[in-house]
Amino acid sequence: MKKIFNSYKLHIFFISLLSLNYFLPLLIFGKVTLFYHDALECEIVYNHVLGKIFSGNLDGVKLFLNGEIKIEYLRRLFQPFALFYGFLNTELAYWLTDIILKLTSYFSFYLFTKKTNSSKFVNCLSASLFASINLPTFLGFGMAILPYLAYLCLFKDKIKIKNYLIVIFFGFNSDLVNTIFALPFFFLALLILNKNILEIKKILFIMLAFIFPILLSNSNLILS
Repeated sequence: MKKIFNSYKLHIFFISLLSLNYFLPLLIFGKVTLFYHDALECEIVYNHVLGKIFSGNLDGVKLFLNGEIKIEYLRRLFQPFALFYGFLNTELAYWLTDIILKLTSYFSFYLFTKKTNSSKFVNCLSASLFASINLPTFLGFGMAILPYLAYLCLFKDKIKIKNYLIVIFFGFNSDLVNTIFALPFFFLALLILNKNILEIKKILFIMLAFIFPILLSNSNLILS
């Protein structure tokens, strides 16, 4: 019980450090600030228009080049997290996605690193560092969930249905361009690190459970 409590305190401490990204600008400027490259001039604008489409305004896409850009050309059209922009205002939807992605990055990396290091402090520190550099956050959850995939492939003996459901869910919320080019190198690294040839089948199933939803949720871009 004491170990669980100490782990809980460490998580609270490092997640609180991550939250300074929101609270310090809020205290200084009165609003949370955004400084990521290629955010306000394009990506968040795309998400704003997606929000209009999801809320029923199918003509919202005509804002782009007088309707020359069609709906099927938009990234994240079939990705569930983009629905936030249909139900919430654009700013709140962005920051909610940002927070969820940072928490996903943190716990995803923590699960992986705790299998390679016995120090809970180092594990929480490295997880918070990974969460803080996993930018930009408007491109989906692909990079955030990769450590969890590595944890399943390398350290989890028995993969349960809930593990596959988590992998599939985050696959549907992953950007094709931002994720797909990293996957061959990631898969190669898993094969090198895994010394048991019998585990290759498990790795293949996990990777397919991740890649197939990515292709489905980005099928509009592929077909376009």
